[in-house]
Formats: sequence, C-alpha cells, structure tokens
Amino acid sequence: MFTTIYARPFFNGYAAVCLGIAAAKIHCDASSEPMPARRVLVTLLAAVGILCIITAVEFATDRFDFIDPVETFFVIIIFKFVLTLFVVILATERTNQELEELTITDPLTRIYNRRFFFDNVPNELRTGDALILFDIDHFKRINDNHGHPFGDRVLICVAQHLAALRRRRDIFVRFGGEEFVMFLPTVGETVARDIAERFCAAVANLVFSDDSGDIKVTISGGLSVCRTDREPLDRLLRDADDALYSAKETGRNRICLFTAGPKDNSRTFPAQSRS
Repeated sequence: MFTTIYARPFFNGYAAVCLGIAAAKIHCDASSEPMPARRVLVTLLAAVGILCIITAVEFATDRFDFIDPVETFFVIIIFKFVLTLFVVILATERTNQELEELTITDPLTRIYNRRFFFDNVPNELRTGDALILFDIDHFKRINDNHGHPFGDRVLICVAQHLAALRRRRDIFVRFGGEEFVMFLPTVGETVARDIAERFCAAVANLVFSDDSGDIKVTISGGLSVCRTDREPLDRLLRDADDALYSAKETGRNRICLFTAGPKDNSRTFPAQSRS
C-alpha cells in the first residue's frame, strides 16, 4: 500500500528538490565562472524539477489532468539526454577556459603575462595613457646570495602584492624575468607618478627572512606618458625602458619619468620617504 500511494509522489518530490538544489548551485557558481552552458543547464534543471513537482501532485491526488505518467516518463528521459549533453558542453567550456588562462598567466607568480598585456593594451595610445616598467633592484644578487628558491619567493610576493594594489581598470603583468609593466589608461602624468611611487613604497615596506636574517627589497620604475593621441605602444615601452635605465643609474629605489629633450631624457623622483 505504501508503494502504491506514497512512493511515486515521494520520489518525484525528492527528485524535484534535488534538481532545484542543483539548479540553484549552478546559478550561484555562474558569478565566478560565467559560461553560456550554465544558463541552459539551470533552465533545464528547473524545468525538470517543475515537471517532477507536477507529477508528484498528480500521483498524490490520483488525477492526471496536466500530463500523462507515460508522457512524463519519456519527457524526463529526453531531458536527461539533453542535460547530459550540456554537462559535456560545460566541461568542455571549462577546459577551454582553463587552457586560455594558462596561456595568459605567468606560471610562477600567477599574475598575467606578456601575452595578456599585448592582447589587451591597444597598439595606439591616447593622450594621458601611461606605462610604468618596474624592475626589482639587485635581483641577481638576491639569487646569488640567498639561492634561487628565495629569489622565486621574493618574485612571487612582489608580483602578487603589486597586482593586488592595482586599480580595477589598470593592467599589471610580469613582462619577463624580474620586470613588470603596468598600463594606466588616461591618467596623466601626476596620477601615474603617484601610483608608481605608491608601488615603490609598498615593496620597500616588505620584509623577507631567511637564515641570514631579514632582507629588504626595493624596485625601480620607468614612467612614460602619452602626450598626443595615436602614439605607438612600442614607442612608449621604449621610453619607459629608457626611464627605467635612468632610475637604475641614479641610485635605484626611485621612479624616473621619460621626457624627450636634447640633454636629458628623464626626470627622477627619488624615494625620499622610503628606507
């Protein structure tokens, strides 16, 4: 008697609850992993859940006014086939996204890499766009004196610390070796210089420890600002590199701004407030 009267409504109701939970979970995860297949899966799960609720009510009341049980059975089979198909599609989308992330992410520091920079920064810049090249000071000496594992730890910490400080619309990547580049759209010289100085100060406040004691690390930066529209990206990169060279030559732990001129191509902003 229990099987005849209660089992079918119970199991259909239980299936509806499980399907609803699955739909809610997939919908919530969409915020952190937006994929087209997720929306289809949520819709399908919700539809099958509603069908199970209707079937449970019909079995409980022994009235099949909305849909016949045999038709329900075949509809659910079709839904399960489609669900399986979209689960495979979702898994494929996730795999493709992970592969794409690997191509644009630096494997050591887990921040964006050089390819991401060139894919997302326009080839021609606008007035006020700025580029900053950062380089960890005496990084070879750090590796030689404390070992490459310690150097990697410094590199990872500096990269992630600076990446966390960037504004949402700025692009910050590891450009190669111990060098990083930051693109700041339409900020102008004053704001770009303030940001660069803040980054230098943040690194100067970091303390690394090993068997020999506490170690301080600093960075130098070369800043170039677009003066007119449609300036080539590669030119600003060269200018920032020249300014970085000036920062290294004038004592490190400072920012140099590239300024085109017959005698001096950079202005130096020493780290007066940093140790």
